[in-house]
Amino acid sequence: PESEILAGGRSFYGLHDGTEGINKLYKVTNQRKTEEEKRFEMLKNIVEFSKDLLALVRLNNPSAILIGLSKEQMIEELTKCQKLGNDTVRALERKYGANTRVIFYERGNAPSLDEAYNKAFSWRDSLPEEVREKFRLLAYVDNSDVDEAIKENAEFIEIVKKLKSNKQVSGVIREGLEKGQKLDETLHVFLGLGLIDYDVTGRPEIKTRVMNILGLMVLDKENLEKMDIKDLIKGIVFVKITSLIEKLGERFETQEEVLRSL
Repeated sequence: PESEILAGGRSFYGLHDGTEGINKLYKVTNQRKTEEEKRFEMLKNIVEFSKDLLALVRLNNPSAILIGLSKEQMIEELTKCQKLGNDTVRALERKYGANTRVIFYERGNAPSLDEAYNKAFSWRDSLPEEVREKFRLLAYVDNSDVDEAIKENAEFIEIVKKLKSNKQVSGVIREGLEKGQKLDETLHVFLGLGLIDYDVTGRPEIKTRVMNILGLMVLDKENLEKMDIKDLIKGIVFVKITSLIEKLGERFETQEEVLRSL
């Protein structure tokens, strides 16, 4: 139809001003470009803050990071998560000389957390005797799983207490999560290594860089500024976490992109 021809002052679908369709097209294109620019800026911040932290953390001492997955993830994504965890370990070893392990467990499942804990210490026991006592572990738990008001949590809470009683466990970090929420596994590893270092050394320069990473991850940035990082490590306070990388593209591909950029 004549009204669908962009010519002689006519534009697509009956628009009288021939420039209106072009302006709309430009606006859409510009919005897309802006979203891509935002993605690039966020990825740049993730990489730069991570490299800044990892360059200072003392990574030669052995460590293990325990990360909880939802029940659905344990069924559908465990293999992908384990591959990502192994790729993270290799990247950190190759680029920073890190000696760490990433172990996944099912959130809220006491036997699963206990098994992950035992795996970490079995690995520690396989290390040369002179480095075993330098080993540190850090675990992330869903804050709702350690709510003592919920009866069903009793067994899980007992395992968490077992972790906290071990002097080689730097911390059990409580995170406020939505049901089934997927985490940014790579960022959790980087943050965990920073928290372990700060627990052992108390270096203010590590604290600054840990707060930079947390600033990307938490929802409540205002309360973050008031928070004592030692209270987070001790499990006195919890932080609400956003799934940052999921907003930037396919989760696994995007995290591999981060690893390549370290």
